[in-house]
Amino acid sequence: MKFTAFIDKFSIVSTGVSHVLASIFLVGLFFLVNIEIFVRFIFNRSTLVADEYGGYLFVGICFFGFARTLKSGQFLRVSFVVENLNSGLKRYLHWLSCILASAIVGVMAWESYQLAKLSWKFGSQSIQPSSTPLIYPQAVLAIGVTTLCIAFFAEFVKASSVLFQPSDHKD
Repeated sequence: MKFTAFIDKFSIVSTGVSHVLASIFLVGLFFLVNIEIFVRFIFNRSTLVADEYGGYLFVGICFFGFARTLKSGQFLRVSFVVENLNSGLKRYLHWLSCILASAIVGVMAWESYQLAKLSWKFGSQSIQPSSTPLIYPQAVLAIGVTTLCIAFFAEFVKASSVLFQPSDHKD
């Protein structure tokens, strides 16, 4: 039970940090777009980075927001199938989906880190005028996917404790 409590707390903290980062990125995107509009309207010029950095911020918002979406129960679910099943089968399918999601997102996190590592190794830069080192947006992707993996794993641990507890303790 200690491990379940630990992983749940760790997941809550990492999701909270991720949520704050998504919020900061959203505010940053708001200001970036409005500065671009202002500069174009007043000076008839472009910042030359709004498209590129707007994309980076949008991806950051999405990936940092995924764990919070999962924790709040709003992540992608096919509930119309599960609603008509008995509670034992629902618990088993939830457990199975959590372990599969943890594995798939874990592979995504690993590959995201590998991509960022290669960008660091080769000094990859964007082809845009800013020549942004790609390690930065790729690190955001890797951290966001890792946070989602932690959240899925915490759901898996909770689902396991419910599924495999003695039958007199099940609801």
